[in-house]
Amino acid sequence: MKKFISLFLILTLSAFPFTTTANDEIAVTIDGEAVIFNGQPPVNINGRILVPARGVFEMLGFVPTWDGEAGIVTLTRYDYTIIITIGSDTFTTVKSQSKSHSGGRCGG
Repeated sequence: MKKFISLFLILTLSAFPFTTTANDEIAVTIDGEAVIFNGQPPVNINGRILVPARGVFEMLGFVPTWDGEAGIVTLTRYDYTIIITIGSDTFTTVKSQSKSHSGGRCGG
């Protein structure tokens, strides 16, 4: 599942068109709609575009929460959760499971 989410994030983020304006402002769009970044805008550092996760993930339907004491960002959407620890080079994904209400039997 981690490989799937990693690949999804890489493909999704690489699919976002990044453009710059005359004043070097970086614009990000998803499905033709501009992503709004409140506070920290995207930046170009040594040729790498760094995009704040909050604006992108909120536009994708995720709800972000921040634990400043632990340095952990949690992104939740439906039954998917992504947990990112600041300073780490890995992240965790969790997919919730639903219980069957048929006494442990699925199907006919």
